[in-house]
Amino acid sequence: MKHTTLLAAACAALLMTVPTVVYGWQDGRVEAHRMRAEIRREWRETLRETHRTMEQARREIRRAGFEHRRAMRDATRGIARAARQVGRQARREARELSRSFRNW
Repeated sequence: MKHTTLLAAACAALLMTVPTVVYGWQDGRVEAHRMRAEIRREWRETLRETHRTMEQARREIRRAGFEHRRAMRDATRGIARAARQVGRQARREARELSRSFRNW
């Protein structure tokens, strides 16, 4: 009887300490799992931010190219306009000289 009571008490003590040990062991695993999940989230957010930044840089490069082409087009138009005006002026002066020689 004495051994049975002692065995029962030992079993009860063992059964009371087992959940503490098991859950204590699980806490480390759960915490490690949470930490890895947080690292994954941060890594994904970093990649998303990197992709957004790269896309923004591509847009700015494209926009700069458009603006450069527009500036070149405007400059070319200005030069062509000036050349046409000089040509008109030269033709006008040649016409006037021709008229003045005819009427001389």
